[in-house]
Formats: sequence, C-alpha cells, structure tokens
Amino acid sequence: MDLPRAYGVHITPTSKKTLESADTGTDEYWALQGFNLKAALARIFSEAEAPFPESRIELPAAFDPAERYDFLLVYSPTDRQQDRNRLMQRGIERHFRLSLGFEQRPMHVYVLSAPAGQSAAIRDVQEDGGGGVGFASSSFSLASFASEAPSGEVTPERMPAPDAWRRPPAATSLGRISISNETMEMFCFQLELMLDRPVVDETGLSGRYDVELPEQTGYPSITKRLKDELGLALTEDRRDVRVLVVRST
Repeated sequence: MDLPRAYGVHITPTSKKTLESADTGTDEYWALQGFNLKAALARIFSEAEAPFPESRIELPAAFDPAERYDFLLVYSPTDRQQDRNRLMQRGIERHFRLSLGFEQRPMHVYVLSAPAGQSAAIRDVQEDGGGGVGFASSSFSLASFASEAPSGEVTPERMPAPDAWRRPPAATSLGRISISNETMEMFCFQLELMLDRPVVDETGLSGRYDVELPEQTGYPSITKRLKDELGLALTEDRRDVRVLVVRST
C-alpha cells in the first residue's frame, strides 16, 4: 500500500468498487478500505472475534450511510497494536466530529428460544478445538415493523398493531448457516446478519455446539426451518438492546 508517512488515522473517500472492500493490517498499520461508516464501526467495536452487528449501530439522520471510505491507522512508536480499535475510534470521532457511545435502547427484535430444550440436531462438541462459522447469502421477504428507526422513544402512534409485526419472515432462499464449537450467541449473530434486526439468545443453552442448517431454496419460512430442523423458536418481540449510538458534536 502507498501509506501516508504521518502517524495517526487517515480517512479519505475510497476508490474501491462495491465488492472490493478489504481489511488488512501489520504491526505498522491497519486499513479498512472501501467501508461505509457502519461497516467500519462494526469491525472497530468487534467482540469475541465477531463484528459488532450493524443492525445495532445508529447513525445521525444527516449522515449518508452509503458513503464509503478508506480508514487507515498508521502506528506511532508509542502505539500498541492491541490498542488499534481505540485509536481508530478516536480518529473517526475527530475526522467526522462525532461522539460514539453505547446505550440501552428498546427495539423490535427476534427472540430465539428452545421450548423443548436442546434437540438432537444441536450437537455437543466432542473434543476441544477452535470454533468456526459458515454462512452463505440469503434472500428474504420480511414483514416490516413499519419504518421506525432504532431511536430511544417510541410513541403509541408509531407502534404497529400486534398482528402487523408478528408475521414470520418468508424466505425465498436461505443460505447455509453452521457453527462449529461455538455458542448459541454466535448462531444468533449469524441469523442477525441475514435478518438485519437484533436476534436475542434466550435458548438457555450455555455450552458450545455444532449446528448446521443446510442451504435450501423455496422453503416457506426461516421460522419453520428453525422449528422443524433444530427445535428452535424464532419470535418477534421488544427488548432493551445495547446499541452503539453515533452523534454529531
């Protein structure tokens, strides 16, 4: 890469095409190229080796969520690589004149539960080893919660009628989802990537498991697949969710 000489965070409009984003780094720099702000923040605030879900990031209304940039952190001799997330965060706050912070927000969510406990398809891990996830693209027709943004205050007039938001999402194509030696929280994270809405783990399954949902087309709904194949229930409700709130300063 043609790196700037100056230490610190450098943010510029990207020349990368839509499918050319890249996350690269060494002990001298960290680069997120071709990322919009939400995608970059999802990497910067990653937890347990998984990006922070973009569905839980709230941008200012005036900010263009589709605008893409190159985010580059060049370490100084006094910087430590393990501090890179904090350094990149501070650079973004200065460049865009933003403040970043976590808040609990009431949101419409999907809740994943296991009404009958652990099914045979959710297999206990037989031996120690590294975990992993597998994920393929999916296409859904979702029953929407109207057009409400994830803001903190919801008036009764903005709340949809119960029968308008309890319809299950209809799947036209469901890509393969699998976890190996991972938690149900990680499985919920994979579902959240597809559904673009928080998925809360209330299965009560606290171990590490091997789970696979093979790719399939033309299935009536993701909720039916989870119930029939894994014994899991996916329902819609409201919960207080930890949200990364981005504000203009």
